[in-house]
Amino acid sequence: MKGSERVRLVVVALVATVLAYFSLLAAPDVGVGAAGPLGVVSRDKWFHAAGYAALGLALAAAFRRRSAVGTAALAAGGAVAYGVGMELLQGPLSARTLDPLDATANAAGAVLAAACWWAIGRRRSAAPPSSQS
Repeated sequence: MKGSERVRLVVVALVATVLAYFSLLAAPDVGVGAAGPLGVVSRDKWFHAAGYAALGLALAAAFRRRSAVGTAALAAGGAVAYGVGMELLQGPLSARTLDPLDATANAAGAVLAAACWWAIGRRRSAAPPSSQS
């Protein structure tokens, strides 16, 4: 394993650990106001989406494949599965609740990040090679 691959895996582990900490150990909704940006969705859902977007991007970077769509699918699937797992683990905790809307926000962030990865990868592969003179 190359050093850069190891670094990417460490980043995945760090992001996953931070998400697990805030999902399972930190006091629920500390410092989280009721309304988020645009006043439509609560701020905690934005935090969920952002956290799982970060995990999705970290997974995509760590497990790059030749195909951008394959990388995006792997990243989205892994981040969504982790998010669902975190929600299921919250169910039996007295200070937490299993919230399907949190799981939806997790999945939305993960899928959005994977879609961005795919779009950028697709654009790069479609671009003509640059000629250096």
